[in-house]
Amino acid sequence: MSLLSYEGALQRVRNGIQPLSRVERVDLRGAIGRILAQEIVGTVDHPPFDNSGVDGYAVAESPRLNHPIPVLGQIVAGGPSMWLSGGCALRVLTGGALPPNTYAVVMQEDVEPVIGRIRVKAGVRKDENIRRQGDDFRRGDLLLKPGQPLNSGAIALLASQGILEPEVFELPSVGILTTGDELVSIETEPAASQLRDSNQELLAAALAKVGVTKIVRRRVRDDGPATEEALTELATDTDLIVASGGASVGDFDFLRSSLEKIGEIDFHGISVRPGKPTMFGRVGNTPVFGLPGNPSSTFVCFQLFVAEAIRRLASRSSPESIWVPARFRGKISPTQRDHFERVLIVSLGGELFADGLHSENSQGLKACAVCNGLARIPGALSMAEPVVEPIVQVLLID
Repeated sequence: MSLLSYEGALQRVRNGIQPLSRVERVDLRGAIGRILAQEIVGTVDHPPFDNSGVDGYAVAESPRLNHPIPVLGQIVAGGPSMWLSGGCALRVLTGGALPPNTYAVVMQEDVEPVIGRIRVKAGVRKDENIRRQGDDFRRGDLLLKPGQPLNSGAIALLASQGILEPEVFELPSVGILTTGDELVSIETEPAASQLRDSNQELLAAALAKVGVTKIVRRRVRDDGPATEEALTELATDTDLIVASGGASVGDFDFLRSSLEKIGEIDFHGISVRPGKPTMFGRVGNTPVFGLPGNPSSTFVCFQLFVAEAIRRLASRSSPESIWVPARFRGKISPTQRDHFERVLIVSLGGELFADGLHSENSQGLKACAVCNGLARIPGALSMAEPVVEPIVQVLLID
């Protein structure tokens, strides 16, 4: 089996995944996590009027320190503004609409109240503690571009502009295919030599985490015609297929032969550990990932390849995964392949550390359950002289 490098395989995936670019309108209150499909232009200034950033006193000119200043009234948030005369002050609460001739707002902590008057104890600069109209953005400004994920801040921004049904890209639908004579549903008590199909649940949960809501599940025995039938059906009903198991070259591994018969293979075999037999191809226009059946291989390769593919299908403007440098603390086993170690990322003294979870077993699930990152240990590093706590790149996992 000729092996691609991790970068080579990832580039093949990127070349083979095109955004779906299907658009729909959704209710703003259900739009969190969706990918924006329209330009958002400001419809009103923000803030829409001058207002106070603190509880304090609005003044029309630079106040004289320790000089009695008459207080004419009070402005509350949501209430009407008032006229501010020179040499006077207005009590104002945070968010209160300010008179147009306000010079500054003096914080209440810098004021000594006197009956009907105040004495200012500290100097104040012009515009201090004032949130001027349009300071954030103006009507007509470009606020958001297509491809932007809608987080809570983006939802608030849309709400401030009265956009109640934003246009978003449709989410991709994904087919999960698990294969193996040994697999039974998770509701079934396994007999001897059988296993509950935990990979199907692993993939469904991982897909939900990256925003997929339509998932079609199939499970087949180690059988060529059954595998072909399932792939054909899923290719018709979904935008992407993720298969687990049957990707190796054993006598009972039918994914490759099935994909060759009804579709095409882009690559099969990557110089990574775990996940060497990983496969990528398509049936018709539907991309297909073939992941090894061992749980840790399925887990790791989903994070390395499938998660980004989903973000690309969903038309996200920056679909690439986020990698950060960290000091690796753990065992490094010699291997020519790049090793992606499940790690627990911790912050100590302002520095990130990636603690290895010491699981070399490709069937291991415990490390998958507790890790929050994947540390990339290059093959060259593992074969070189040992380095104490080497700096490595770590893929962040939610």
